[in-house]
Amino acid sequence: MTDDGSKTVTQQPVASPAQVVVVQPKTSQRKQRRWQNGLCECCDDKGICLQGAFCCPSLLARSARKLGENCCIPLMAPCCVGMAMRMKLRMLTNTSGSLATDCCAFTFCGCCAACQLEKEIQTLNSTGVSLRH
Repeated sequence: MTDDGSKTVTQQPVASPAQVVVVQPKTSQRKQRRWQNGLCECCDDKGICLQGAFCCPSLLARSARKLGENCCIPLMAPCCVGMAMRMKLRMLTNTSGSLATDCCAFTFCGCCAACQLEKEIQTLNSTGVSLRH
């Protein structure tokens, strides 16, 4: 004890041993679906293709609205927002892919990725899948 009545700590607390995770738990037991529209199939729909080529932010704004997002956001930073919307669509529909593939798609093939996103949304909507969460 010290002069003021408090106890002096003479030993550090012992930490519990670290646990090592050998197998990562699966987040979803469902099989991942594949994209129904390929990245390079942007010319199959001429209207989407032309809008993606000449006014990509406008196409992304339309897709954002269908995903329940603010349609003005893609007008500010199309590449970043497009990547985020692609990721949102993948998460909502359990579609295969990763952050790296989303980033590469919008960095190197932005117009094609925007067209693919819009076509995928249209395909899913036509099958009755709700994307507004």
